[in-house]
Amino acid sequence: MTTKRESAGQPTFSHLGKASESPTEYSPELLESISRQVQREQIGLPNGHWPHFGVDVWVAHELTWLDVSGAPRIALVRLEIPCNSPNIVESKSVKLYLQSFTETRFEQDADVEASIGKDISTVCGADVNAELLGMGHDFRKGFFVLDESIDRLEIPTPPTQPDSSSLSSKSAGKIGVRARHTHAFRCVCPVTGQPDFATVLVEYCGRPMVDSGLRTYLMGYRNHAGFHETTIEQIFIDIETGCEPKLLCVSGLFLRRGGIDISVFRANSSEFDSNRRSPRQ
Repeated sequence: MTTKRESAGQPTFSHLGKASESPTEYSPELLESISRQVQREQIGLPNGHWPHFGVDVWVAHELTWLDVSGAPRIALVRLEIPCNSPNIVESKSVKLYLQSFTETRFEQDADVEASIGKDISTVCGADVNAELLGMGHDFRKGFFVLDESIDRLEIPTPPTQPDSSSLSSKSAGKIGVRARHTHAFRCVCPVTGQPDFATVLVEYCGRPMVDSGLRTYLMGYRNHAGFHETTIEQIFIDIETGCEPKLLCVSGLFLRRGGIDISVFRANSSEFDSNRRSPRQ
């Protein structure tokens, strides 16, 4: 199995930033891994361990294969990767891997599902749930109510980098359950520099956050280089430290790139719903 290689703490890959032929025969060796430990140590998490709850949900929209008669089949595939798997999987390698099913025959759809689950689990080093979804799958039950946006709050001086000192809660505010979101979140891939757009949803129980401070903090990520998973973990840690909520969940609902959207959920309680999607996805 091909895995990522480290150079001065930065992973390099066989596929990223390079022209790649589209494979048509099943090729699990295309998959490449990224160590969570290396990324997490850079944000101050010892031993690469996430101390709370979390999951990464990938939905790939471009998957086709052949049945035994040679007729094409098509589906979406949903991957659920536990947050404490040793590795994540590099997204372009997943795109190429899924393309490799194109001219491969499978007796049953369940064989495709099982193959994807086995291969991604091997790369991640943990059990990954893979589920084929019909093209008419209704994602709307995962949509959250869009009534607490911070996108129109005025910011006197737009930040150029994340600054956690912007985060605070109102000391006189009553403890309660709240949610805030922004559609204006942007960061960049640390390998290619390509932009990644997301809706970020912050749900918490605690004293009210200063919403303008939260918006200022999140705006600082516009040119921040980081993988989706580590970026959301950094946001979680900073909010937990700066605002001290009793309960906290941060969801990063990243838009589709290369036919794959990724939703990252991190929480300090299993009570939060990880089935969150944005209508933009």
